[in-house]
Amino acid sequence: MNKYLYLILPIIIFPVLTGCNTTQKMAQPIQQDTSVPRSLLSYGMVKKLLKPNVTIQAEVLKHFGSPNNMTYQSNGNELWIYDKVSTEVSTQSSGNQSGFGLGIVNSNAGSAIGAMAGSRQHNSETTSRSSLRTLTVIMEFNDKSVLKEVSARKGGY
Repeated sequence: MNKYLYLILPIIIFPVLTGCNTTQKMAQPIQQDTSVPRSLLSYGMVKKLLKPNVTIQAEVLKHFGSPNNMTYQSNGNELWIYDKVSTEVSTQSSGNQSGFGLGIVNSNAGSAIGAMAGSRQHNSETTSRSSLRTLTVIMEFNDKSVLKEVSARKGGY
């Protein structure tokens, strides 16, 4: 039993004697999008893909998915409204840990006596920042499902 104790105690005492000091920083952007996940909806793609008097509703559906709102006007034209809201959150965390310990093993006539003392200090700080981006696109289609007019508005908060 005594020889096993000499093998196990160094494994227990070594981490205490060496202590530890860590610093951890991480930034995690998280994006949330309320539009169709496969959607290419962006201000640049709207300008690139949509051509008044050329683009038809089927093409718009293919590129941007279903609109958030649709309505008919009294003149027979149809309005499609796309709203995209993206939230980006970044978090940064940092922390320090330090410690020390002392271990003593004394063997007398086949028995072991051990003593350990230790101290631990822990400091941490977390900061987070978020931003909101919006894009609203309004498309007007004539009675033949051809894009008549498009307008887009970007915003950020």
